[in-house]
Amino acid sequence: MRSHPSALRDFTVDGRVWLLSGVALFIGAGAAALAVLLLRAIALPKFLAYSDETCREVAEEMATTGVMNMPLVDRETGRVCGHIGAQELLTGRRRAVERESERNDLFWLASRQPKWLKLHERLVITL
Repeated sequence: MRSHPSALRDFTVDGRVWLLSGVALFIGAGAAALAVLLLRAIALPKFLAYSDETCREVAEEMATTGVMNMPLVDRETGRVCGHIGAQELLTGRRRAVERESERNDLFWLASRQPKWLKLHERLVITL
């Protein structure tokens, strides 16, 4: 097997090489951390919902902007404490509609009393 001459045959590792390697590693780690910070800053959402806002205000902002999910931010600390979406806002409205439907069913049943009961009431009233 023939060996070919290498360009690194005279390369020796001394203190300067270790120092340059350490500096390069430090610069690379700093650049990576800076890249992460910049990406987070770029990815900040444009539309936020604050924890002290009412559901009506959040729903109005969603309707006007067309955004269906928003991060929920605490106004005092500026920290994200959750996310709110159109589905969560509609859950409360759906419960209200169900309760109203149940009340309407009860009123409908009360208005559809049997004829014999109405006849009995008429008899009691006329006596």
